[in-house]
Amino acid sequence: MTKKYELVKSISIQHEGHTLYRIRALKNMLDLGVSRGDLGGYVEDYENLSQEGNCWIYDHAKCWMNGHVAGNAKLMHDSEVYGHAVVSDRTRVRRGAKVEGNAMIVGNAYVQGNVLVTGFSTVADHASVSALHSSTVVVAEHATIADRVEVCCIDDPIHFGGHTYLRGRVRIGSGAYLEKGRDVLSFYPVGSENGVLTTYARYDGSIGVTRGCFAGTLEKFEQKVQETHANNEDIKQEYLKLSEIVRHRFRDLKPVEGEHPNTQFFKA
Repeated sequence: MTKKYELVKSISIQHEGHTLYRIRALKNMLDLGVSRGDLGGYVEDYENLSQEGNCWIYDHAKCWMNGHVAGNAKLMHDSEVYGHAVVSDRTRVRRGAKVEGNAMIVGNAYVQGNVLVTGFSTVADHASVSALHSSTVVVAEHATIADRVEVCCIDDPIHFGGHTYLRGRVRIGSGAYLEKGRDVLSFYPVGSENGVLTTYARYDGSIGVTRGCFAGTLEKFEQKVQETHANNEDIKQEYLKLSEIVRHRFRDLKPVEGEHPNTQFFKA
């Protein structure tokens, strides 16, 4: 096997108590936008980045300890993989996302921003997890986000824990707090566009809703339905009847007490 990169021992940094070395391409890899002699990110040793496939570590991204980047995966910007975490297949981890513990990012999954995937959790298939601006997302414990699930956080933090298992074409918005499968309820096809209606538990005890371009609480969704479908009684009643089912599902929902669990992972 011909090596595709080498460690540049003369370019090293100290990070979290470990010595990391910059990588340098030994051949042209046009599919990666990498030419022979180009510098990549940082690793602790050759076990962190496979010499096979089209995987690469770009920019100032880092992989150390027993972390492993393989397949056609791309670790970009200032993202990090460490512990016993694995990033493989055709995944992309970028813009500061971190993967640690025994977590796995596989398939065609996409993770970016202030996202921490930890514990024994998995992000797989075509799932995407993004945290924009100063928001945060934590995928912890045995949580699994798979299939075509879309998680997008733009303000209130999102937390997945326990044995949460999400799949399908659901979309989870800001403030979600999921510890088990029944913390999410989705419907398809619904509305005039035959789309997906996703409802979920929120940290503050309210019920979150995403549908099309809408993301907010159930109360605001009901108001929006009244406004948008004022002249379409069938669609309006369809949504309002589903809303009754959602309220029954989450009838015992209460605010989570204490400090938000994401805080322990994202210290100022």
